[in-house]
Amino acid sequence: MAAAEQSEAASAPVEHVRREAFEVELFVGDTDTFQPGESISSTIGGPLNFYRFQMTLYPHGLKEEEGLLDRYVAVNVQMLPPRELAGCSWSCEEVEVEVVLHNWYDYGVHCWDVMTFQNSDDTCRFGSILPSNSLQVDLGWLNSEKKVLVVGRLKLPIPKDAFGESIRALDLSQEVTQVTFQLSQGPRLFMDKRLLISRSEYFKEMLSEPKWKEARTNIIDLRSDTSVDHRSFSALLFFIMSNTFTAGGDTNFAFAVRRLADRYRLPQLVEKIEVELVNMLSADNVLTFLGQVVGSGGLLELACLEMIKADECEILKSKHETLDQIIEDHPDLAKRIMRLLVGRTGKKRPLGGD
Repeated sequence: MAAAEQSEAASAPVEHVRREAFEVELFVGDTDTFQPGESISSTIGGPLNFYRFQMTLYPHGLKEEEGLLDRYVAVNVQMLPPRELAGCSWSCEEVEVEVVLHNWYDYGVHCWDVMTFQNSDDTCRFGSILPSNSLQVDLGWLNSEKKVLVVGRLKLPIPKDAFGESIRALDLSQEVTQVTFQLSQGPRLFMDKRLLISRSEYFKEMLSEPKWKEARTNIIDLRSDTSVDHRSFSALLFFIMSNTFTAGGDTNFAFAVRRLADRYRLPQLVEKIEVELVNMLSADNVLTFLGQVVGSGGLLELACLEMIKADECEILKSKHETLDQIIEDHPDLAKRIMRLLVGRTGKKRPLGGD
């Protein structure tokens, strides 16, 4: 497949200085139960807060074609842009894409291409990797557990060290000015004004314009906002100082900080939190997690949707008794689930029963 031509629309500038290889693996069993056009997707690979990718395997091809006697294993690779480029024109140029269908007896099949991705609908497609009827243990394409292994490797651009650059840009000859945060509970919090302005566009706008009271007084009064708790806001300030965050397995804490990160326009913190939440994702909490991020288009929403789509949306059937309450708590979730079901089956699938 030839690399796509560059779009005439101006791409939002995102600087990078080098490229690095990233890899995802996809182990899939029961390949004989897949229909043409039915697929399963890998986890998302790539650097945090920048261009990432997802690989999708079609064990019996992309679709049923009239007169086609043999079905072929197919793989699509989709590029996912950084959150800050959502809704913008973007271009991730000259990406080296390699897909390997592993053979347990031999070298397998290696597919390679170089492609420029210009929107989320662009995919690097390998449509005729291997006849689907060759997916057999004795031919080496399935292991002893009757699973196929597909590996995707992409060389992706790596962003500049934004944190390091923002720290190095601080003017240490300036006299230190403290910004005071007043919260609805707990003691006041204090932060170096230079650091807030350097690390956050939100606080830069608030604290640099004399027309805002906060810029004149260096006091940010959040006492009337009970949704901003002391622990979560402290975590946000620690991230601004250190570029680090961990929820320690506490999902409520993670979502509380994520809401603040979204509110204060810190996309890197949002993604760090979502990476941690993806590792906590399970069949028991997937609908609750999805309800809190539905419509965000982020890493966690994609992971939730992939988990729900697995096994013919069996999770929705198993959660039938509690689904009404979950949807009542998160109204947008119902629309997202209906679109998911229509997109997967072409018709609405009942949530319970046969």
